Amino acid sequence: MEWNPERLAPEDYIELLNFSFGDSWNAELFHWYMQRPFAGRTPDLAVLCLDGKPVSGAAVNYRQLRDPQGRIHNVGVISGAWTHPEARGHGYYTRVMRESANRVATQGCELLLGFVTADNDSSKGMKTAGAWMIPTAYVMSTSVPAGIGNLPTVTEENSKPATLHPLHNVHCSTATGFHYASMDDWTAQILHRPGPVEILRIGDDAVAVIEQTADTDRLQWLSSREQDKVACLSALAARATAAGRQLFAFCTGPSLDACVAAPGLRAQEGFITCLPAGRTSASMEAMLAGPWEVHSGDRV
Repeated sequence: MEWNPERLAPEDYIELLNFSFGDSWNAELFHWYMQRPFAGRTPDLAVLCLDGKPVSGAAVNYRQLRDPQGRIHNVGVISGAWTHPEARGHGYYTRVMRESANRVATQGCELLLGFVTADNDSSKGMKTAGAWMIPTAYVMSTSVPAGIGNLPTVTEENSKPATLHPLHNVHCSTATGFHYASMDDWTAQILHRPGPVEILRIGDDAVAVIEQTADTDRLQWLSSREQDKVACLSALAARATAAGRQLFAFCTGPSLDACVAAPGLRAQEGFITCLPAGRTSASMEAMLAGPWEVHSGDRV
């Protein structure tokens, strides 16, 4: 497998992505997800070739997790993993994942993470490679039925990153989540996104970051009490519906089942896949088995 091959220009790699996924990638998205430096570290780009022809690949972004005990874990995160349609079914994806785990181990990382839906071949490939599977759900609004109760009010919020970044770290005190060492790192990931972003207040205590795409409000970050998450999702779904749009949310943690069952929402089962980059320790196994609090905006 080749790492960061100079013979492939960005436009060549984008062509491979679009041939594998459909025409959804452009230069801006390629840079944000697969080239953008973060906290001083540049992603690595992997390409697996057969007889000189690219057949599979992915980007590896470098991030950190913080567990409830306050330990910081360096991790690699897979982004834009692809396999050429004519090369599928031969185990190339699994090979890319295993070699990527070896790569991140040399970079001081303990885990290689991926985000997959349960019905995706990538999910099967990561499980085959030996990954731990952390349950998640990809949630879309369908409608907001009448009579579900009084929903909290959603209003525009003027909070600054300096007040929001500490709220992110609060959640890592009870569950494993992505760690942002500085406010600038958090802002670069959660607020400086490819699409327009708005900060919303939900009720008195909750704050949400929404990224707008063509017809969808994507909930990228939510700070709320665990018991208020379902009401927050319903309120945001009602707001999106009133504007003729949909709400997308990514759910993890103790409220996962309740969010999935909320009226007016439909969910697709998914996983955070965690492939050890070396031998697992007792503390790592405890982290993998414990609660996780990951936001959609954390994903790359």
